[in-house]
Amino acid sequence: GGKFYITQSRPITTLGHDAEHDANSSLARLRVYVEDYDVPFSPWYILNERGFLFDLPEMSNGRLSLDSALLFEKDFVIWAADPDQLTAACEYFMAKAESDESFRNSILTGHESSLKEVEQYVGTILKPADLASLDDAGLFAIYRDTYQLFADVWKWGLIIQYADMGHIKYSDKVRHELADLMAASDEGDALFASLIATTKETYVGREIMAVWKTIARIKGDPSQKDLFEKAQAFEDVPDSVREELQALADAYGFLQYYYVGPSAAAAYYFDLLKRQWSADPASAIAAKEADTAQVLALQARYESSLSPLQKLQVGLLREFGYYKELRKEVQIYLLNAAMHRWYEEVGRRLGCTAMQARYVRKDEYESMLVRGEKRLTAAELERRYEACATVLIDGKLEFLVGEDARRTKDLFLKESVASAEATAELKGMIAFKGRATGRVKIVNSVRDMAKVEEGDVMVSYSTNPSLVPAMNKAAAIVTNAGGVTCHAAIVSRELRIPCIIGAKDATKILKDGDLVEVDAEKGVVRILGK
Repeated sequence: GGKFYITQSRPITTLGHDAEHDANSSLARLRVYVEDYDVPFSPWYILNERGFLFDLPEMSNGRLSLDSALLFEKDFVIWAADPDQLTAACEYFMAKAESDESFRNSILTGHESSLKEVEQYVGTILKPADLASLDDAGLFAIYRDTYQLFADVWKWGLIIQYADMGHIKYSDKVRHELADLMAASDEGDALFASLIATTKETYVGREIMAVWKTIARIKGDPSQKDLFEKAQAFEDVPDSVREELQALADAYGFLQYYYVGPSAAAAYYFDLLKRQWSADPASAIAAKEADTAQVLALQARYESSLSPLQKLQVGLLREFGYYKELRKEVQIYLLNAAMHRWYEEVGRRLGCTAMQARYVRKDEYESMLVRGEKRLTAAELERRYEACATVLIDGKLEFLVGEDARRTKDLFLKESVASAEATAELKGMIAFKGRATGRVKIVNSVRDMAKVEEGDVMVSYSTNPSLVPAMNKAAAIVTNAGGVTCHAAIVSRELRIPCIIGAKDATKILKDGDLVEVDAEKGVVRILGK
């Protein structure tokens, strides 16, 4: 079989025919909001099991619910949700954030405290833990605690997701209200991107500056500069430089982990330094600092033109952009990277791979590790890896495996007809302004990155940290999806690369090798030739 009904208080049972019919009708109303690669079942299933089933109703005093389906097929995930319910969540939370100062502050302090708790837990519990010495119950306690950490961070992080994904995005609403201001400005549409840009430093920003400072230090030492320039591989560099590269990996390597790893090793930073070696680090650092100063000056200049409500709205979007990226860096990349050894250890005990171990639910881990009940086999977990889904409809949570999971996709996955339309121009939202011309390279997963060369235009459904090495090479970035707080928007600002987001069917219309101009002054991608 492959269909189960999960609640917090009752045992797993199969759904009846009427319930299945109602669920199918609701599934047909769902709309796809996320398609992503290299994403396993855990921790995403926590979104349905905790975030949407319990936290959303609780935080809205019972006013809101969200029908949601998560489908996993090997290394690919699709998330679909009810668009009307998602929009209702956006409208409810943003109206409350605008009118209720204490709630507004709780969003920010909730993010801050939960993220600090993750950092503290990783540093004091997970990293130093001798997992092999723990008994099964002790091993489960680690999973239980990390499950709770994921849920606690998502409790606040989902508010930003609701605001950025519904029919009516909060950013679109604010952008519309500032239309006259943008029309009267020389900046045009690019003004909005500058007004809401956060200047607070995330881990990605710190990493970029640390790399430039390392290059500056090596270039400042004539003997090490000569040895580094001659080095063909990480093993060829002097010990002191190797230690610096290892320090970069220790501090920031987790940013490459995403959901399944690996983290970046010292050799990755050797390659990164080599690629950026010809640039002047002092100029790069000065340019970044000047760009930040320019953004702050622009924001201050236009502040007098904004009404009190508009100032509040713009300020919220700045904070949302910062916390959305910081949340992913800490909750997803750091915590997942720290859990890598845990999945390897539990996989060893269950007789499965670390990847297969990511397809076990918390209640199942408790059953196996605490109560000593029958263990799932590697074959059963491999079936889940091939295809499984978690579906939340009308407060009822299903877990589906195999063909039952695949059939859910047919109910809500609607192919876009736009991809069939001939067009020489695509439009989207400016994330970081500028212009670039280059050859298209479609990059949706790590395995696509090898085809990217310096100066290419990287086109993705959406970006994630595992794709940053390709983003570093790109002359410009274009994404199908995403709002002003998405990963591509935040990272393109840090890398100072022209970026257009929300270009809808870019990955379907554009093909590898197409010559395009990315005009991130006007939010347009023009196809120049094949």
